Amino acid sequence: MRFWILDFRFWIVRSGNWKIERITNYQLPITNYQLSTVNCQLSTVNCQLIND
Repeated sequence: MRFWILDFRFWIVRSGNWKIERITNYQLPITNYQLSTVNCQLSTVNCQLIND
């Protein structure tokens, strides 16, 4: 019974880490999208400066 409790706690810890990893993986694409949007705006400004 003691081993089962240890395994059960270990499963809870693993599932908690999985949730953290899923949240992190979900936030990273949003950050990359915001960065790419900023880069697009910066390149647009640079293009306007060159054209001017």
